[in-house]
Amino acid sequence: MSKINVSDVTFCYDGSYHNIFEHVSFSVDSDWKLGLIGRNGKGKTTFLNLLLGKYEYQGAITSSVIFGYFPYQVTDRQKGQCSADFLEIWKPGCELWRVICELEKLGLAADVLYRPFGTLSNGEQTKVMLAVLFSGENDFLLIDEPTNHLDQESRIVVKEYLCQKKSFILVSHDRDLLDACVDHVLVLNRHTIEIQSGNFSSWWMNKERVDAFHQSENEKHSREIKKLKKGFDTGIKAEYCDDYTDMSGGEFQKLAIIRAFCRPDVGAVLLDEPLNNIDIATEDVFYEFLSQTNDKTVILISHSLKYVPKADKIIYVEAGNIAAEGTHEELLKENEKYHDLYQKYVEEYIYHGKYHSGITKADACDRLQ
Repeated sequence: MSKINVSDVTFCYDGSYHNIFEHVSFSVDSDWKLGLIGRNGKGKTTFLNLLLGKYEYQGAITSSVIFGYFPYQVTDRQKGQCSADFLEIWKPGCELWRVICELEKLGLAADVLYRPFGTLSNGEQTKVMLAVLFSGENDFLLIDEPTNHLDQESRIVVKEYLCQKKSFILVSHDRDLLDACVDHVLVLNRHTIEIQSGNFSSWWMNKERVDAFHQSENEKHSREIKKLKKGFDTGIKAEYCDDYTDMSGGEFQKLAIIRAFCRPDVGAVLLDEPLNNIDIATEDVFYEFLSQTNDKTVILISHSLKYVPKADKIIYVEAGNIAAEGTHEELLKENEKYHDLYQKYVEEYIYHGKYHSGITKADACDRLQ
């Protein structure tokens, strides 16, 4: 077993301003049966081509294994030839006897190799290609939609065949195939890539739970934000309301913040330690509220690093002077003291569980790469 390491890979097609992958890093074991999952256009086939070295990219992909790809390209000339005549073109070093052994596992006799390839059925062509693909040793195979254009009987044969194999990435829209054949999933999300142990159904069940939780949190935050906005109409302290004695410091601070943002004549809001009197649970609501106020410039002064990565620009002050400025990612890479300060925060509040940060350990580690 060896590792396939993808390190800080960024890729976009020539002439495009949109990155298909951006600073992607992960590793997989070469003996995994890996399902590659993602919506159409998210880069599944592109990722396989990057592993094959077909495109130039930034970053590094390292591995000691040889990659093989299904389906093989078939030329018009090869369609009129017997498969046995061009196996070496598909797979250099391919041994005929190994291909015949794999064909037997797929329920085909060796004579299929001596018939013109173009006369074979879709199922027979697929099985010949898979037999050639798996005839090598120590290869890591990239299998792209192997059940396309197959009838139900051939789909079952291919599924049972792949169930016996390992060391591959499988791209398929066939949920039953993924459930039966993979033991890990590599998921291409909108902005991230995640790896989970299990098959498609276990990943989908986890995804639905996470989505339901986020939906519930968003609804809760929306209700809280509406509630806070209504506070503007109640007034602030005695200047605006006769009865403020029941307001806690946190409640008063919430209303003061809302009042500042509701003033149409204010283009910029300066917030100096705005969370001092606000409970932890409300902090997420506060920053959700900030994300919805795009019509104002916000200058936030805070000793809490919890939401620093969300800022458009950070000014890092040390000994009364501006020591560095830039985005969170830029400062992590370019300023050692800022990096150490944020790393200390991560270790203190995330690793040791002293603060509900809203990000996972894995996310925090990624930010410190």
